[in-house]
Order: sequence, then structure tokens, then C-alpha cells
Amino acid sequence: MELDIPGEDNGFTAGSKENELHLRPVKAGESGEGLPYAPVDWPNRGDNWTWKVGKRKTSSGFWIDRYLYPPRSLRKTMTLCRKYRFASRYSVEQYIRKEFPNADVNAFFASFSWKVPSEDSTWTKGWCSVNFFGR
Repeated sequence: MELDIPGEDNGFTAGSKENELHLRPVKAGESGEGLPYAPVDWPNRGDNWTWKVGKRKTSSGFWIDRYLYPPRSLRKTMTLCRKYRFASRYSVEQYIRKEFPNADVNAFFASFSWKVPSEDSTWTKGWCSVNFFGR
């Protein structure tokens, strides 16, 4: 099954046969730990990241404000002036490139879905299956 969202390159393909993420639409301000919206066991086993969405969403039904929080084990490497959260994909990428220069950034982002569907969007009524290697 292919999702066709007019005017939106959502960066993933629906309906892969293996390694699927099941994207549950979420409410404004909702948060959680791990898959499908944050990495698990990265960089070490047991290092599960958390996520949170804000209140703004795109016309196609994805949350604009999306935050990623590193596991406690990584917070010691972050500066105290930072609130231990990433508000953009770019800031996460820069952190990984700096702290883990040998890490595959593409593989990191392919391990979870960066885009989080809104609960009240018209196309996300129910569950959405997305290729695990999508963004």
C-alpha cells in the first residue's frame, strides 16, 4: 500500500513487508520512549531515546514541533547550558557527527521515524505501516 499525500514528500514508503514501523498518530504534547519515533539501543544496548511533539502541525498532518531527548547515559557529554533535547533533525545530526564520528548518521535516522503523524489528520485515522528504513 502506498500513501499518496498531495504536495508532501513525507520521506517514507508505506507497506514494506519486513522491518515495518507502525506509526500511531499522536495527540498534541504527547511523548514517549523508543520506537517508532525515537531510537532504541543506540549507541549502546539499553540506551533508549525519548520523543515529544508540540502543538503545531503541517497541513498534511505531521507535527512540526518534534523533540528528541537522548538517553541519560549520553547526557553527561552534553553541555549544561543545553536542556538535553534536540528540536531539529539538523541539531541531532550535528551532535552525532561530533560525539560519534564513526557512526552512520543515515542508519541512525533510518532506525526510527522522524515524522510523527497527528491524531486528527484526515489520512491517519487508524494505524499507518511504514518502512522501518524510512525517515
